[in-house]
Amino acid sequence: MARIIKDHNAVACVQLNHACRYEITGHTMLPSALASAEIANSISTLKNFMESFPFVKRFGLTAHVAKMTAGWMREMTDAEIQHTITMFGEAAHRAVAAGFDMIELHGATGYLIAQFLSPRTNRRALPWGGSSDARMRYALSILEEIRTRIPEGIPVGFRLILDEKTENGISTDEAIKFARRLSRMKIS
Repeated sequence: MARIIKDHNAVACVQLNHACRYEITGHTMLPSALASAEIANSISTLKNFMESFPFVKRFGLTAHVAKMTAGWMREMTDAEIQHTITMFGEAAHRAVAAGFDMIELHGATGYLIAQFLSPRTNRRALPWGGSSDARMRYALSILEEIRTRIPEGIPVGFRLILDEKTENGISTDEAIKFARRLSRMKIS
């Protein structure tokens, strides 16, 4: 894929993310267990999404959603956090080896990294939660891991959510503070 992109005179960039509560592997990972109100909202969102499928397909989706919601009741262990950090680094290494020119880390729209950044979904204590600086630690650790796994000079970008526009969500001020931190690390 990277070669085909380059053959058309474009930069080959790959985006890395983790679907967290919407993953399909049967091992859901969340920074914190979801609050009951959040579970109800997530189930409602999934229900609306499922209604876009033909009636017969909805039965399999219902079973899958039931399995997913069971995983929403526990937070990631420290070992799982460290493992995902390592896996992001390994994914970046594989992407560069496959010929991609740039890595973008997805830290928006409710995926795992954004959930660590958000005070709404990250209710952990130190070292991974609490203050905005502590909530940044997961994303910054991933970026540091990526930098150790790819050659110098490969650009690394970060897709950042600017404002969750929800109670206790990421605010614009926090997003700007994090963006400044990314800028100091030469992350675009």
